[in-house]
Amino acid sequence: MAPSLAVSITGRQLLPKADSAPSDCEDSISIDLRLLRFAVADGATEAFDSRRWARYLTHAWISLSSRTLTPHELVEGVRTLGQRFERKWSGRCLPWYLEEKASNGSFAAFLGLELTLEWTWFAVALGDVCLIVERDRTVQESFPLSSAEEFSSRPTLVASKIDTGATNQTLRVGQGVCLSGDVLLLMSDAIACWYLGQAALSPELLEEFHSALADRSAFSSLVERERTSRRMRNDDVAVIRLVLSVTENGD
Repeated sequence: MAPSLAVSITGRQLLPKADSAPSDCEDSISIDLRLLRFAVADGATEAFDSRRWARYLTHAWISLSSRTLTPHELVEGVRTLGQRFERKWSGRCLPWYLEEKASNGSFAAFLGLELTLEWTWFAVALGDVCLIVERDRTVQESFPLSSAEEFSSRPTLVASKIDTGATNQTLRVGQGVCLSGDVLLLMSDAIACWYLGQAALSPELLEEFHSALADRSAFSSLVERERTSRRMRNDDVAVIRLVLSVTENGD
């Protein structure tokens, strides 16, 4: 029998762009430790009400009803979610500068992760929110992008007015096996790109990153420094860090 899995949340950070208020942050994090489900979404800055759409997506992933969905059924679920999102604004009188944005809908990148007690992980992704699996401070897996060069200014996004056919074709599905001591990082695009292009290549910077994740002030200072140096793009930042271990009664 496999040893019992224990999951600890050892870091959870959500920061807005430089010189922006926390309420302006368009990234979203949702966690359900009981269900072992975790999600990060990155709302598109220029899109209409993307902060709310990102929250819709992450909250939906951790709901019990989404646990048994196939990838195709998940896309259908997003379509229904988008219809609910659109109804919140239907019939409202919006300022002229928002009318066109609203007519085009909202957009976000999304990553949903589920762990199992059998030490496996399953993830779905649309866009450039990334899952990193670290083992002994080495990248074992990077999903759905594997290098800083793969990030672009026009990633695939989840639309509230979804084209189910196109979304089914671009939805990425990943899975793998975990070991005790593995560290899993869910990160929105700016910090994921920085991690793959900077931190993962420097043991000192990587240790600083992990140390800072447990302290909001230290993490904010790290992000500010890396933005100022132009090593990290000035965008909202979302990170979840999970550490896997064996439960005491799992020997």
